[in-house]
Amino acid sequence: MLKRLPRLVFPLFGLLLVGFDGYGSEPSEPLNARPKSSTPINDAIQLITTPANTITQIGQVADATITWQYSSFSNNLESRSYTVTTIAAGVRIAKHTGSAFPNNDVTTTVRYECTSTGVVEAQIKLNIGATTRIVSWLINCVAPRVSVEPIEPSIAFIGATAESQLVWSYESLGKNAEELPFKVRSNDEFLRVEPSEGSALPDTEIDVKLRYTCQVSGAVTFQIGLQVGLATKVVEWEVTCTEEHVFIEIAPSKATAYIGGDAESELAWRFLSNGEEGGQIAYVINTDISGVTISNASGSVLPDATVNHKLAYRCTSRGLDEVQITIAVENESHSIIWNVECKDERVAIISAPEPQKIEVGDSTIETLEWRFDSSAPNHQVRFEVTSPTRGLQIRNGSGDVLTGDVISTTLRFACNTRRSFAIELLISAGDARRTLHWHVDCAGEDLSQFVATLYQGPQISKLEFIAGQDSWEYVDVTQSVVGDQDALHFRTNRQLFVQIQTQHDELEPLPLEVSLVNPTTSVIGNQVGQTDTVTNNLESGPRYSSTFLFDIEAQAFDAYSELRVQIDPDSLYVETNERNNRASFMLDSRNTWLLPSFQLKLVPIRTSDGVPDLTDTSRFTRPIYELMPIGIVEVSTLDVLDVSDQSWSIDSGRLILDELYALFTRSADSDSYYLGVVHQPDRSVALCGNAFVDGKVSVIRDFPDRCSEQIAAHEIGHNFALKHAPACGAEDEDPDLDFPYIEGNIGSETGWLMKRRQFIDGGAPSEFVQLNYRYYDVMTYCPDTFTSQYSYKRALAYLNERIGVQASVKVGRPVASEFERVSGISVAVSGVYTSQAAWEIRDISLVEEEPLPFSIARTKYAFRIVDTDSGTIVHQERLNMHRAAHGVGDHVTWGVRVPYFDVDGMQLKVIDELGRVVLEHDFGKLLRSGIDEPM
Repeated sequence: MLKRLPRLVFPLFGLLLVGFDGYGSEPSEPLNARPKSSTPINDAIQLITTPANTITQIGQVADATITWQYSSFSNNLESRSYTVTTIAAGVRIAKHTGSAFPNNDVTTTVRYECTSTGVVEAQIKLNIGATTRIVSWLINCVAPRVSVEPIEPSIAFIGATAESQLVWSYESLGKNAEELPFKVRSNDEFLRVEPSEGSALPDTEIDVKLRYTCQVSGAVTFQIGLQVGLATKVVEWEVTCTEEHVFIEIAPSKATAYIGGDAESELAWRFLSNGEEGGQIAYVINTDISGVTISNASGSVLPDATVNHKLAYRCTSRGLDEVQITIAVENESHSIIWNVECKDERVAIISAPEPQKIEVGDSTIETLEWRFDSSAPNHQVRFEVTSPTRGLQIRNGSGDVLTGDVISTTLRFACNTRRSFAIELLISAGDARRTLHWHVDCAGEDLSQFVATLYQGPQISKLEFIAGQDSWEYVDVTQSVVGDQDALHFRTNRQLFVQIQTQHDELEPLPLEVSLVNPTTSVIGNQVGQTDTVTNNLESGPRYSSTFLFDIEAQAFDAYSELRVQIDPDSLYVETNERNNRASFMLDSRNTWLLPSFQLKLVPIRTSDGVPDLTDTSRFTRPIYELMPIGIVEVSTLDVLDVSDQSWSIDSGRLILDELYALFTRSADSDSYYLGVVHQPDRSVALCGNAFVDGKVSVIRDFPDRCSEQIAAHEIGHNFALKHAPACGAEDEDPDLDFPYIEGNIGSETGWLMKRRQFIDGGAPSEFVQLNYRYYDVMTYCPDTFTSQYSYKRALAYLNERIGVQASVKVGRPVASEFERVSGISVAVSGVYTSQAAWEIRDISLVEEEPLPFSIARTKYAFRIVDTDSGTIVHQERLNMHRAAHGVGDHVTWGVRVPYFDVDGMQLKVIDELGRVVLEHDFGKLLRSGIDEPM
């Protein structure tokens, strides 16, 4: 049965392919035929695949395939004959009859051709023996969707040809994307269409050119029919034919003005050509009445180009005026009429309110005086004075007024918030209208003091700024470190964070800007935070508090800089004293130290547990930078140090540290710090790191396994000669007995985690507090630590001594005049001292490096190179002696990198403070071929 089902929607499948043969007419059967119910209970037709619902374009065919089986449960397995018939016309079957064995697949192919839009239900009937089965599916026949771009109206001179184009495309909704034929027809035989027919692919734009030669004056609208396949579309094109060369595109509209005022309008026209190309053509525009102003009243125009004009007419008397405007182009002219109505009613301002500047909380009262003028004597009208500005009170703002009457209107405005107001006043009297503006500045200083706290990790300085008459003064209220009255110094080449705490009466605080200014540059700080305004629970004083946070990059922080705080930098708010908007603090040589970049060498150490992944170096540099007083970190990763016969533990940790120190002695430059990293997956191993106190070598365990990420900063702190702070077990490991705070905490100080941009401990705004409990010093064994001012300053003092003194000893070495050292080659010697083994040399290497600078540590041992033949001391310097922060108390590691002399008979000696030789070693002549080969 073939049924028409309206308004059913199915998914888009595209157009079905057309063109396969072998289809004949199906056997005829009545449309109302129904299957017979004589199927044996043990026989059945099973459908393996059935046709899917489909969408097909009109003019195309929908193909479908049904796979089915005949199932018989009797003992007869012979084949049986079958027939396939359609219940209604329209569905064609490729094969109507055949035979099938039980349980074998049979494939039947059918086709339906779409001839009109709509949804149809196609059905076929399968017959085998006494068994029948009806199969049905839905076919949605659709037309292509045609899209046409609007055609702009055209204008042409008599005898000339108007041209345009019809741009269209169609969207195919069926399965097939093949070309469809199209035709373009017009209702006028004189309209030329090109191309008028052809074929087009889906979603492809087709341009059809339209041409019409104007014969008579007037406007004509063409209807253009477009047929794509079986789909149609009708569009219109309007063409205006004119005998006038001047065509008016925009005529001036009627305008109204009051006497003494200007009526305004616009005019646009085009000079039409006769189809011939030409150059510029002169034109001029005249009027028959005085008082008319026309922009571009004369000039030149290209054919078919549009010219635009502004029109103005000054009203001098009451009435309706007809202004004739004539456009003359070569020998052609065209006239139009512009209607202007002049009214004699007007509002004349006698006295306007003066601009005012008042403080927030006060109000101002001003008077507006105006007069109603009209040519009619004793003419009475209603008047009203209004304003859209909230908060404005108007007295005598409405009533009746006679010609010549003067009205005084009182204006009162109360300032409730700090800002500028342009108050709009609208006066209406009869037909007259007048608008003016009254400017009121609601001013408020609102910032009489603020506190600036400066951080470079720990708090460095705290300044209270107080506003004077024309300038700001400050008082340094920095809390000194317990037991030490000297303030911390700023370090250049290190980030600077500035916290500004303000109190104010307005809910919205004044914006602030912080910058560093020196004679050559000016750098504006990056605002990295602002807290929500907090209401102060005070009976008197400012009602609100706010905090601003600014970050100044290390590269911008130079010595002799002026720290500036600019209030309302963009002048967005009105203040009582605009001159007093800048506060400053000079960072000069008295409180600023230069800090060089920190050279960090990461060394991956291979143990029996593997090699750590050092791809992300920021895991190590960030905590070191945040917790130690260092400059910009310059990090690099060295080759793997192989100690694969060892596993990181408390016992092997010192041995691995010594191996790394030997590498340092052989390869480091004078400014580098070596940080070794080991991998230890065994969480039962408690040791997280080890380092030499007052040395440049440390080893840590890769902290994701078990240890805090701050372990790197802890061990570098040992390198800076810091001992343990007494807390969390560190009080049992050579603690600093002078540490000023109980339990190793950082006291009541605040600080700033520079990379994470977080405050720590008390005194910070609540949303910037990282943890609710107290922080402990980085030199404890506690999990969450920060640097106290005490530790920070001790590390600063150590670095200042090392940087200053070390720089002075880098040049020049005592070398006996008769012996010449080899440039670019040195001898690296390292070893240990213990009470059991006494002095022991563990590595002697000839390396392609310059000697290390002299040690400035106050040790009681000296290292000498002696010529055995003459007894001459060829070279002497203090011996670097290093104790580890963890390990055996009398285990001391030592090392030097000294000049190389290319002669035989050299001997090294270690001399104590009494001149006694405690170690000597004949190392003869080290061959250059033996570079990096231990003796």
